[in-house]
Amino acid sequence: MMKPMLNFLKQTGSYLTMNIYPFFAYAVQPDKINLDYALGNSNPGVLDENTSDTYYNLLDAQRDTAHYAMEALGDYAGVSLYVTENNWPPCGRIIKGGGRRLLGTSAPDGGAETIANAQAYVNNLINRVLAGQTGTPHRPNADFDVYIFALFNEDNKGSPDNVESNFGLFHPNMTKVYEFSFQGTGKPPAVPTPAPESWCMVNAAVGDDRLQAALDYACGHGADCSAIQPDGSCFDPNTKLAHTSYAVNSYYQNKNRAAGACDFNSAASIVYQKPADTCGQKPAMSWCVANAAVGDARLKTALDYACGHGADCSAIQTGGSCFQPNTMVAHASYAFNSYYQVNGRASGTCDFSGAGTVVNQQPANTCGAPGATWCVANSAVSDARLQAALDYACSNGADCSAIQAGGACFDPNTKVAHASYAFNSYYQRKGRATSPARAQSSTRHRVSSRLLDRCPTAHI
Repeated sequence: MMKPMLNFLKQTGSYLTMNIYPFFAYAVQPDKINLDYALGNSNPGVLDENTSDTYYNLLDAQRDTAHYAMEALGDYAGVSLYVTENNWPPCGRIIKGGGRRLLGTSAPDGGAETIANAQAYVNNLINRVLAGQTGTPHRPNADFDVYIFALFNEDNKGSPDNVESNFGLFHPNMTKVYEFSFQGTGKPPAVPTPAPESWCMVNAAVGDDRLQAALDYACGHGADCSAIQPDGSCFDPNTKLAHTSYAVNSYYQNKNRAAGACDFNSAASIVYQKPADTCGQKPAMSWCVANAAVGDARLKTALDYACGHGADCSAIQTGGSCFQPNTMVAHASYAFNSYYQVNGRASGTCDFSGAGTVVNQQPANTCGAPGATWCVANSAVSDARLQAALDYACSNGADCSAIQAGGACFDPNTKVAHASYAFNSYYQRKGRATSPARAQSSTRHRVSSRLLDRCPTAHI
């Protein structure tokens, strides 16, 4: 039926007429429709997620609903829509069967039938038409022919408390129901402007599970999350909080900052001061080091935990590149920091029951560099014992080629010098272990101050 009629209207250059009442739409859903939005007062607007248009009054949304319905039937974009009935009742109540059928409701209407609301609605409508603000978001250049229903209250139409009797501008005695002017107030209604600039930020206190849920929802419903993927421009800082903040704000901005687009089950809220831009910024560097004061037993427990839960401890195994210095503090610091870095330096990943602490200045790199010590011969023992120890060292790993005749360290050609060279070569090759096999403690000792390098030095 509608299509033939629309064809006729298009062919004759005529228009479609409809009776449109924002009041009745509001009465059906007072808990879901903003009253200021229905009255045409200033309001934050409502986003139509299907079209991405933002509406600042319910009447325009109803007009565009009719426009889209016509266009769904064919090429009727040129057919205009005239509103032949429109108003807001100042009193009364909706009575079921009282003359107008409301789909989906039998009563509760929010109590919006007040003189103040009717006066605001009618004057907003008159001022808007006089100001030439006739278009809608879908049809910005649309004409707006609208007729206010009715001139007089209809006292014989149902009971006096029925809203159907109370749409008039005048009482039957010809007095005004409320103040209005067809010449306007002298102040045309302000053109609706978008809400002030705002951003959506997450609440870190809600925990990782709720942050993840908000992140997944935002990325799955319109947020552009490509930048927070690995290698993306905003992947850093690589934290759940930063990624979720980016995603929920992208969703909020893409939804034109519509009311309700920044909630995520209370995991986020709107802020009106621009957050610091951390996109692409590496978080401040920090390290986790062991607290030597807790003692070796607690350090060992924490070290075992770190190595068993993601830290790469291969380098501090015997023969590993960071086995030295072979101390509990050094090994624990290495394991703690590996665990801390692997977990993205997340809060709480450098505690280890008080055995670890975060520092913001890079610790000295001791990996593979123990406190320097050397092994020298004890000149107080006899040459026979030095010779026996020298022979053992040279036969069991020491590189003694340099102290052979003609070698680079043959001079000074003394038993003590040759033994010191051999003992130290053996000691260093054994990783400066505390008890090199079979080397007699009386024939050598360790020193922590490096000796004058006498190789080669001629013996005078």
